[in-house]
Amino acid sequence: MNLKSLNKCIAQARVSPMLKQACEDIKEAISQEDYSLAYQISACKSYITGSIDPDRHGHAFQEDEKYNRRNLGGCVYSLLDAIHFEMAEKANQMPSGMTMVTEKGVQTGYRPAGEHPVIQRIKYEDDTIRKECEERIQQRNNG
Repeated sequence: MNLKSLNKCIAQARVSPMLKQACEDIKEAISQEDYSLAYQISACKSYITGSIDPDRHGHAFQEDEKYNRRNLGGCVYSLLDAIHFEMAEKANQMPSGMTMVTEKGVQTGYRPAGEHPVIQRIKYEDDTIRKECEERIQQRNNG
């Protein structure tokens, strides 16, 4: 894993405060070899939006993707996606959002748990998205 890239991301990328905090906390967890925590926090990658809009408080994980690609050579999402997969392997977990079929049946990716502020925000984002999707399905079925 490239901590140098993560340090550059933290220092130079245009990201929302919560995404910056997540990157800092991932770095700290990796430095302490707490791969389980780094794995859980890096799951925020699934909730990153590609633009920063201060009026969209419901989306805490935001990055200015165009700026970051142009000035840093890549986006924060890509970096955290790679980190998440590496941390999943080190933590012996399936990456978030993944589904696989085993002899035990269908298994889906792990949902982070714990009281860490970034993990709490991931759960909030996930619940909000699920609720919005359910409402859209309900509207489509009723309309």
